[in-house]
Amino acid sequence: MTTIKNHTNNNKYLLTDDGLWVRDFTGSAYPFEINKLNSREDYELFIKNETNIVTSNIPEIGLEYLPNLPNICIVSDGYKFNEWSKDLYILPNNVHIIGVNRTLCKWAIDDNTPRRKMDFYLANNPYNECSGYLPEHSYRPKCICSIRTNSKFVKKYKGNLYYYIPTGDGKFGRRSNSFKQLDDYRNPICAAINLAFLCKVKKLLLVGCDDVFEQNRPASIPVNELFMYPQHQIAHNLIDSMLYWLTHQEDNPVEVKYFSYGPNLKNAEEADNILEFFK
Repeated sequence: MTTIKNHTNNNKYLLTDDGLWVRDFTGSAYPFEINKLNSREDYELFIKNETNIVTSNIPEIGLEYLPNLPNICIVSDGYKFNEWSKDLYILPNNVHIIGVNRTLCKWAIDDNTPRRKMDFYLANNPYNECSGYLPEHSYRPKCICSIRTNSKFVKKYKGNLYYYIPTGDGKFGRRSNSFKQLDDYRNPICAAINLAFLCKVKKLLLVGCDDVFEQNRPASIPVNELFMYPQHQIAHNLIDSMLYWLTHQEDNPVEVKYFSYGPNLKNAEEADNILEFFK
C-alpha cells in the first residue's frame, strides 16, 4: 500500500518500507527534508566542507549551468560492471551519462581507442573515503558535487566543478540562490535523479545502481540469488520512491527503466539491455 502524506509545509511525502519520507521533488513547494538522517558530528563535518566549497569560487549548478537533457543514463559501479560497461562506451552522443560512486575509477580510458566518455560525475560523500573515488588516469568530466562533499576530494579534482545544495532539514541547511536544491538523502543516485528532473529528462535509464555481491557475508540479506546489506536495501527503497514521483507526474511523463542485478524497482521497468532503450 502506498502511503502519502500532505505536510503542513505544502510538500507531499511518500513513506518507504523503512519508515523514511521521500518528498515529491517534482512539485512547486519549497523543498524541506523531514527525515533525521544527520547527527551533530555530521553537521560539524558539513560546515567544514561547505566552507571549502564557498571559498573556492566554485559556481552553483542552478545558477551557472543547467542544460536540457532529454536522454539521461545514471551509472553506478554495480555488480559485473566490467562486463556490461562496454555498452556504455558506444551509447549515442544524445544520451548524457551521469556517473556516480566508483564509476570514474573504473571508466576505461584508452588514448588509442576512441571511447564514449561520461558527461558528468556526481559526488556527495562527505567523508575522506570520497578521495578514493579519484582514478589514476587524468580524465575528469564535469563534476557536480554537493556543497557538503569531502573537501579533500574537491581540492584534488582537476576539472570543471559545480556544486549543488542538498535540501535542508530545518536544523541545518543552506538556502540555494537558484531555489534548486536537490533531494539527495545522502545518496548520489537520488541526487542524480533530482538533477535529471531539473534537466527536463524524458527518458531515464539507471544502470548498475546496486550494491549486491556473491558471498553470504555476516548480516547480509539475500536478493536475486545474490546478497546485499540492509543499509543498501534502505538506499534502494529511497531511489525507488524518488522514481515514483518522477513517473507519476500528470503533465510531464518520463519513461524510466533500469539495468541491474540488484532488487527489482517497483517504479521502473527492467531493461533487457543498455543500448536498446535509447534507440
